[in-house]
Amino acid sequence: MKLGRIVILFATAVLIITSAASCLWAQGEDVILTEKITSMGILPVNVALFPKSVQVSPDSAHYSYVIKSEEGFHVLQDGKKGPPYDGIQKGTPVYSYDSAHFVYIARKGEKWHIVLDGQELSPYNGIGAFAFSPDSAHLLYSAQKDKKQFVVLDGKDGPSYDMIGKRNPFAFSPDSSSFAYIALKGRKWHVVRSDGMESPPWRAVGGLLYSKNSARFGYTAKKDNEKWVVVVDGEEGPPHDLPGLLTFSPDSRHFAYSAKKDDEWMMVIDGKKGRAEYEQIGIPLYSHNSSVLAYPVMKKGKWYMIKDGKEGKAYDALENHLISGDSAHLAYRAQSGEKWHMIKDGREGPAYDTVTGPLMSADSARLAYCAKKNDKWYLVLDGKEGPAYDLVTNPLFSPDSRRIAYIAMRGDKWTIVIDGNEGPLYDAVPEEGSPVFSPDSAHTAYMAQKENKWLLVVDGKETAKRVDNFLPGSIPVFTSPTHVHSLGLLAEKEDFVRFEVEIQEK
Repeated sequence: MKLGRIVILFATAVLIITSAASCLWAQGEDVILTEKITSMGILPVNVALFPKSVQVSPDSAHYSYVIKSEEGFHVLQDGKKGPPYDGIQKGTPVYSYDSAHFVYIARKGEKWHIVLDGQELSPYNGIGAFAFSPDSAHLLYSAQKDKKQFVVLDGKDGPSYDMIGKRNPFAFSPDSSSFAYIALKGRKWHVVRSDGMESPPWRAVGGLLYSKNSARFGYTAKKDNEKWVVVVDGEEGPPHDLPGLLTFSPDSRHFAYSAKKDDEWMMVIDGKKGRAEYEQIGIPLYSHNSSVLAYPVMKKGKWYMIKDGKEGKAYDALENHLISGDSAHLAYRAQSGEKWHMIKDGREGPAYDTVTGPLMSADSARLAYCAKKNDKWYLVLDGKEGPAYDLVTNPLFSPDSRRIAYIAMRGDKWTIVIDGNEGPLYDAVPEEGSPVFSPDSAHTAYMAQKENKWLLVVDGKETAKRVDNFLPGSIPVFTSPTHVHSLGLLAEKEDFVRFEVEIQEK
């Protein structure tokens, strides 16, 4: 069988000149591209491929997919076919965060197995949710034997319960040293910690959350009297009719959540209730240094941004609040009548039909957003409009904050604009992962479709080599400042390939 086209979106690269020192970043005529396409495995003959099963690792170095042969169902990892099974669970295989591990759930007869890095683990009557730890060193999943369920960590069964929660039942601590999960015993739910601690019984529980330093832990719980509480470090907060999402500050010293009493909402900060006077409250957001707390509220049909307890100007809608990395700036989009504005530090930007964003640079000095007026879209950078396009999306600052790139559409063609310089027009550029800068911000790369083929564009220069598709989920990844790769497909040979480019300046 021939593989159908897999289309993804990505970004481009162009000439950039610094205003401070007429320094030139690499551009097409200044670089030599050494290209290499290497086979990573050909689709076996006489099999059926399940296209939606194709998965790419986060570093775009590995791929896997599910096929059906006369022997049964198989998972192929980097072209190597695994053993046959009677079924493979939808939504698997899955890669770990560091791309070093992959896992899938497979059925053999009436038993289900976790298959981790090609190794088949113990059989169970059923397997439910699973998750890798943040450091990718541990795998946690729920399983069933007979009529009892339990969690399994790195192949070791935990204590038995009547049921393990089905939706988001796990939480790992950020340092991967601890975890918690939701379990049913009789008719009551418990939160069970990896240290063996079991919470009191509740009618319902959810929202498991560790603090950033992994030392604190909280969740929401429903009592027998139908009231909800937020439990932090084992201590119940005040009862409410409905809680919002719990948030810890980055320094882990503070926490906040919204709560509803009767028909009004309040903010609870470090266990202390505020006034119940709002019709709605948005998600609370702490600054990176934990000194600022901001959240949107609705009162008498109008929305206000509250920063450190003080209400800002009234608007018809408030969305997408963002605090800069240095904790000095707060930006969000706001609607006034039929127009939208970008608000930064309380100052209102120009009126547009709509705006998206905001996006702040890593050094916190620059602000970008996309804006529409009179059916045209613009990138607004540091308060200045760029050229008009039919669509503008996906702005991205370079790691050093000096450069910016975004996707733009003109007619039915797509381009990448970098620091105001428009690249060539293409039939398609992928949105996912677009655009990409090298770690030192000197180079750029993106994928583009031209004349029914896909290519890489590096520093504004097109690769001579082409593929029929890039794999879904694959993005250009810089493994060094001068080396970029992605994963693609040569359809005629049904060959999965690694597409590499080495950049050399003339």
